[in-house]
Amino acid sequence: MRIISKYKLPRMNNSERGKFYRQKYREYEDQLDRDVQRLQGEVNEVQRLLELRQILLHRYPCVGFDGVRVATQVVYEGLIRLHERWVSIDRGAASPTPSLAELDSDEIRSAEHTLERLQLYPSQSEHFIARHQNSSTPLMFKLQSIEIQGGNDSRIVVANGRLYVRYQPADLDELFPVTRHNKQFAARLLAREVAYDCTYRFHTAAPLDVSELLFVSVDVDAVGGLLAVIPSLQCSTLHRPDQWHWRSF
Repeated sequence: MRIISKYKLPRMNNSERGKFYRQKYREYEDQLDRDVQRLQGEVNEVQRLLELRQILLHRYPCVGFDGVRVATQVVYEGLIRLHERWVSIDRGAASPTPSLAELDSDEIRSAEHTLERLQLYPSQSEHFIARHQNSSTPLMFKLQSIEIQGGNDSRIVVANGRLYVRYQPADLDELFPVTRHNKQFAARLLAREVAYDCTYRFHTAAPLDVSELLFVSVDVDAVGGLLAVIPSLQCSTLHRPDQWHWRSF
């Protein structure tokens, strides 16, 4: 494969030129592998949504096919909208209202109602996710189940799943400041993939309408995920207990 550079290359001998193009080709293959993995993840997500749609039809016959179709669409589009906003929330943590105001009519048509119902300040779970999404170790959500709740005037679509992450050393100091003083804690976090139970709630008008996404909330079991990796969180407080709290996450 011919790799064309848009930059003028420095003068190189044959050996240097060979090393240069081999490195470029390795970078190309690495990027290709990442793109394939991302596309495969999206395919798996769509397949899971189709499976859940069939389950929902049996579980909620009164909702009907159109309602179930919209419910899965709410989950899919809602998650995309949320994760596009996590970095904005983290960067605007000192003044969160402007970041929430970025929810324009193209994304959520009932923006004026959305802003009234959204919390003025992001929750601890939102901060936890935002800090990860603004690092080199973003959280990856895997959907496990969908529920439809609510009465005749409103519906709540609940998406249950897990957030997965494999931490890198460069991000631990920022995400978990306590690791600066507890290398055992850091080693355990780096040793394996960490999974956090997570629940998203999408409140919509009834009948279900993907354009009327009125309120969004998220709950992350950060402590439970860490306890699955670390037998006792007490080991993290031996040196600097003042740094072990939610905002440090």
